[in-house]
Amino acid sequence: MANTEIVGIWRLVAIERPAADGAAHRDDAPHGFLLYDAGGWFAESFSTRGADGNVLTVQYCGTYEVDGESVFHIPDMHADPANVGKRLERQFVVDGDRFTLISGAVRLHGERLR
Repeated sequence: MANTEIVGIWRLVAIERPAADGAAHRDDAPHGFLLYDAGGWFAESFSTRGADGNVLTVQYCGTYEVDGESVFHIPDMHADPANVGKRLERQFVVDGDRFTLISGAVRLHGERLR
């Protein structure tokens, strides 16, 4: 794993994603964390409120691989069993103690805790 800047515990501070009507929605008070350890393990767990007020919860974990500005999550546990073992590609940006994980139109913004 050549890129170690992703390693750490990241507390989510904002989530941007499209609402049901396609308009942009930003939650500046999500609850959750992204964790990446130096041994290649990750965990993602968060809840956020959508534009309609409904709560979305995401939880999965497994191993990860970094290739340039892409990180591949390879879940060992996922709420959708069809995703277990898949290589789920995400883009990421680390800027000091700020982290953005990008999956399509969804952006998870975090700040480094460790």
